[in-house]
Amino acid sequence: MVRPLEVPVVTETKRLMGRGESGRAVRFAYPAALTDAARAFGWQLSGAATNRETLAVFTDQAPPHFVTHLARLYALYEPARYGRESPPLVEDPVQILLSLYSFAPMWMLYAQTGARPATTPSSGGKSLPAAPPPSDPQGG
Repeated sequence: MVRPLEVPVVTETKRLMGRGESGRAVRFAYPAALTDAARAFGWQLSGAATNRETLAVFTDQAPPHFVTHLARLYALYEPARYGRESPPLVEDPVQILLSLYSFAPMWMLYAQTGARPATTPSSGGKSLPAAPPPSDPQGG
């Protein structure tokens, strides 16, 4: 039996958006997706690197379309995180998350029995365990 899969990061972002908390939704979504991406692709997150530096490093370590979607989410995150007020969103973070989690390494994090979602927005410079090797590394 095949059951539909809703990724917890997407669910929580939808919930926050539905409550009108777009800034909080984006401040939650980007770090959570980045943590999941690190797990999915076996990336080593450094606590010393900025988010922009992290994206630049991972450009060569993930499918180009994936990094493009992650950069789109970061473009929403940066003003929400570092600005005084969250500006109106130019894109829907839920749609970007759906694009990110359509890649097999990402959704497989949640398809595995007992797989646990990323619960912290930052790894604190600690390495995260890699997910099992995907059968389709290009994803969706």
